[in-house]
Amino acid sequence: MGIAQSTIPKGSGLMPSLQSEERLAELGRHAAGVAHGLANLLTNISLKAQILELQSSDPNASEHARGIRYYIEEAREILERIHRFANPEYAPLPNRVNILETLTSVWKEVQFRHLMSGDSAVKFECSLDCDEEPLVLANRSELKEIIANLIDNSLRAMPDGGRLSARISRRNGDVQVEIADTGHGIPARMIDSIFEPFVSTRSRAGSGLGLTVCRDVILNHGGSIELSSNPGSGTRVTFRLPAGD
Repeated sequence: MGIAQSTIPKGSGLMPSLQSEERLAELGRHAAGVAHGLANLLTNISLKAQILELQSSDPNASEHARGIRYYIEEAREILERIHRFANPEYAPLPNRVNILETLTSVWKEVQFRHLMSGDSAVKFECSLDCDEEPLVLANRSELKEIIANLIDNSLRAMPDGGRLSARISRRNGDVQVEIADTGHGIPARMIDSIFEPFVSTRSRAGSGLGLTVCRDVILNHGGSIELSSNPGSGTRVTFRLPAGD
């Protein structure tokens, strides 16, 4: 069976079906309320962790408290992205972000979560095929979300282990990132709609929003994304973002 491919070029108009658009709008309204409640809970947890860090005489407890506060800040970034999802007119200004540093950092975090859940180890390789520092113009939090989604998808496709490779290069004023795995791949019948909302290769565990979020964020940053997959052999996702030189 050959390789199937889906491409969302730079500047594409997003035209989800009316039903998908209505479901996304309803999801956005619910998400805004949930995000508000969770933000209040995170504030209380952060205060408790800060008290524990200041009052504990146990170095290990203090270290764990600092870890809790770190992950609370990560959770707040996720809630901020939910807020932007519910309020599309809100768009933070992009910054110059080193995509190599971001990719390796996110890889460590996502891999740790998968190892803790009992998945087999995956070999990771990352190559930089350009002389310039790989800077992109992007919102750092959203860039982390894109990479985390793509790596998470790849690791879920390789529960028994495999190889994940990332390659960063320069292409016509853009920084290009290729993420490829040796997982089970995506059925050819799903390729054309893989970036649409609520489309998932996982029957129950997936929401079907991960690649949709990646597509929307990348297009909003003036980039492009494409996916090719060979069922049984693996999947490759390639995205480009404007260079931040």
